[in-house]
Amino acid sequence: MSILTRAITRRDFLKRTATGVGGVVLAKYLGSGTSFAQPTADMSKVVVVKHDEATDGVKLINADNVQDMVDESIKQLTDQPSIADAWASLLPDFRKEHVVAIKVNCLEPSLPTHPQVVDAVITGLTAAGVPENNIIIYDRTNNELIAAGYEHNAGDTGVRCFGTDEEGWKTDRNNPTTIIGRRTWLSTILTRCDHLINAPVLKWHEFGIPTLSLKNHFGSITSPELLHGDFHSAIPTLNSLGVIRDKTRLIVTDALFGCWSKNSRPPNFAPNSLIVSRDPVAADTIGGEILKEARVNNGQGNPKNIIYIEKAVEMGLGTCDPEKIDLLEIKMEEFEEEIEEIVEENVGKAVKPANSYITQWGRVKQ
Repeated sequence: MSILTRAITRRDFLKRTATGVGGVVLAKYLGSGTSFAQPTADMSKVVVVKHDEATDGVKLINADNVQDMVDESIKQLTDQPSIADAWASLLPDFRKEHVVAIKVNCLEPSLPTHPQVVDAVITGLTAAGVPENNIIIYDRTNNELIAAGYEHNAGDTGVRCFGTDEEGWKTDRNNPTTIIGRRTWLSTILTRCDHLINAPVLKWHEFGIPTLSLKNHFGSITSPELLHGDFHSAIPTLNSLGVIRDKTRLIVTDALFGCWSKNSRPPNFAPNSLIVSRDPVAADTIGGEILKEARVNNGQGNPKNIIYIEKAVEMGLGTCDPEKIDLLEIKMEEFEEEIEEIVEENVGKAVKPANSYITQWGRVKQ
């Protein structure tokens, strides 16, 4: 047997449970309607991972802590032992020519889906064998992506990153669709991809609703303002389209920062969290609860039920029932001192050097 000695300095570990057993804090919660029943096969799992030092609470983000948050949440969501296995399990029937699209939200540059979160997602995808150039980060326009800190790349190497205004990838005029009686077109990136990851932001909309994963696809169509007159019907109808519903593999809600007010400039609180699920309705339900609690705490009153979420349930897009949501809260912390950990490994097993993987921008992460 070979021995690998690994030094851990201020690295993340999972907080001890209340019973004193080391591991994940599996605190199930959803207000007074919390269910402590054992999860069943028909329940939707939602993982909320929190790390108080993911950000400085104002602007700066600790990318290493975010990577650990993504890694642990995906393993817990899939019940897989390794990061590679966890991500592979999210991509059914994946083939090397398949394209994985990541829909981010860059509408407001002061509160976008942060590149550090997307970088952590891509690290997991590539660990599972997805070629970098088969991954496309997208939103409405190139300018919005660049303003949010992303680097444009439409080339043949590295992870691609561009908007629906990119030449050759503009809206798919060959496949129009009708939503609540209004004709519109989808992003070609969306219609061409094989797998879809939805990475929204935690914020409240000026129209008095949370804008999370279901609302995020307003950035996947032309003229989304045409649908603003009937948000509550348009949002679930859009997400019920097969091109979205059948391709969505994962929701990763960026809740490092958030905005509970109707003005998302700048963010006004820092949950230091990520919300991860396969079920967009369940993920948005939990995100909505976090936002509603923040609004109440800041004197905004008790918001009403979110109608578009209820309609999404009626359309079979997921669940908002606390009794059907298996909600796991993971609290991550850091060691204050350096600890030597001895790990036995099988003879001949390759060990990838720490901190040497390639980021989506084609640079070695140091």
